Amino acid sequence: MKNRNFGLDVVRMCAILPVLVVHFSIFAVQHVPAIIYVMGDLGVELFFALSGFLIGGIILRDFEHGFSWRVARNFYVRRWMRTLPIYYVIFIATCFVTVDGITLRNAWSNSYLTYLVFLQNLAWPMIDWYQESWSLAVEEWFYLIFPVFFACLVGMRARTRILVIALTLIVVPLALRILAYDPALEFDRNIRQVVVMRLDAIAFGIVAIWLVRAFETTLRRWAHLIGLVGVMGATLTITFMMGHLYPGDFFSRTFTYSLAPASFAALVIWAHFQQWREVKVVRWVSVRSYALYLCNFSVLRTMKHQGWISTTPIISLLIFSIGVIFIAEIVHRLIERPIMIRRPKELRSTEAKVPDNNQVAA
Repeated sequence: MKNRNFGLDVVRMCAILPVLVVHFSIFAVQHVPAIIYVMGDLGVELFFALSGFLIGGIILRDFEHGFSWRVARNFYVRRWMRTLPIYYVIFIATCFVTVDGITLRNAWSNSYLTYLVFLQNLAWPMIDWYQESWSLAVEEWFYLIFPVFFACLVGMRARTRILVIALTLIVVPLALRILAYDPALEFDRNIRQVVVMRLDAIAFGIVAIWLVRAFETTLRRWAHLIGLVGVMGATLTITFMMGHLYPGDFFSRTFTYSLAPASFAALVIWAHFQQWREVKVVRWVSVRSYALYLCNFSVLRTMKHQGWISTTPIISLLIFSIGVIFIAEIVHRLIERPIMIRRPKELRSTEAKVPDNNQVAA
């Protein structure tokens, strides 16, 4: 933990909190303000940019001297030991929570079993179950295909390959969103939460860490300006999504979801260079953000099933807060931390290390 970058911990906390707020509001608040939905959506986008930044640092360290199966195997094992155990634990827990007619029996049907191999939303809309898993599918497929693409691009320098792949994964999903544009489609299920159309959200983070590694001194000097650009882009995104400065339906369904991760990637670069004093509560939320993200919907489903959603939102919020904090801590202590300790060591290059802040959450 001593090499963690606290600025990135702050970013992770800023990503998870609005997600928790919007999920709680959907279940426990009658009239949810539009800004809550917008901030919840953007919290996930911030997660994506941060994930790309952190995973990109690992890819640069592991593959900068070229491809090897040993390095690729180490990369996959470390990623999967980080993400899969909790994912499957929550999958099983979700099967035991009966909400809206979904029972344990039909949770094990073919449609639901696609969740076990992250096929629930690869190129099609997912069914209305275990909804929080959509972003994990985006990340898992990104982890899977990036080293494969890297191995296929022979004949160019390793760092150049990484940048080319990242830029390709920015352009192609945008092109797919443009080709799939149909104002009659439900945007969230058919576009925003489909893997092949959202890989660019992580790729912007890859580009960000590539730039940091290539031009660290320059970016450190201009960090505040980069952060300001990120704030401006994020603010513009919010005004678009809120309808205050509406660019039209086509732009909103296509380019807005390039603007958001690009803006957040700039903010991640800014945060990376900040030297802030550590705050324990921020560190706690950051370290457990993945567990918080995956368990919070299960807590809400259980509250709904048991009739614990009160007409007084404050009471519901208290039950929800205690539930997610308790479960996230238990999951972290009994599953997450023991498995992380047993992961194989990362194969690092001999060059300078990026801070070990790679406990990625979606």
